[in-house]
Amino acid sequence: MREILKVTRKELKNININSLKEGTIIKVDNKYIIFVKYGEYDRASLCTTVSDAITLQELSCTAGVKGGRPYYIDNFISGNLYKD
Repeated sequence: MREILKVTRKELKNININSLKEGTIIKVDNKYIIFVKYGEYDRASLCTTVSDAITLQELSCTAGVKGGRPYYIDNFISGNLYKD
């Protein structure tokens, strides 16, 4: 069974992505959906995808560009290395 988390942008900063299980779904502010995937890697950051919560269209991994995921989600996926 998949774990589904519904969080705000602020709450997302307090979650360590690598402590989550494969298949976890995170809904952020009813705007974005993060699908945690490890694939064959030790870190979830390499396979995790982000989609728009309304259209379910996958967003580009390039943060800050039109059609890309927001910086705070990119930072979360990178392991919370940089907090804004």
